[in-house]
Amino acid sequence: LLLLPRFDPMVLAHKNKDWLIDVERYKQVWQKAGHIEATVIESGRMAGTWRYAKRKQNLEVSVWPFAKLSRSSKVALEVRAQVLAQCFGLASAHCIYPD
Repeated sequence: LLLLPRFDPMVLAHKNKDWLIDVERYKQVWQKAGHIEATVIESGRMAGTWRYAKRKQNLEVSVWPFAKLSRSSKVALEVRAQVLAQCFGLASAHCIYPD
């Protein structure tokens, strides 16, 4: 499982993205005015989008999955979020699932 940032080259480099995402999900990643969301990659395909917010010494990672995530995927997301928090020099991280 990977957390790719906004405008990641993997998302930008390929004209045909059918191998990466279902057509009905395109607008959740590629939005108006050229905005491209950060994505969750699971088993080589986009599994959702994500954003982060710094909250004092903690990192809050919001995840909008395209389908229900398994318990192991949620654990993997927590691990990735903690690594990202460390990159920012923050004490801890946690994931939330707003919708």
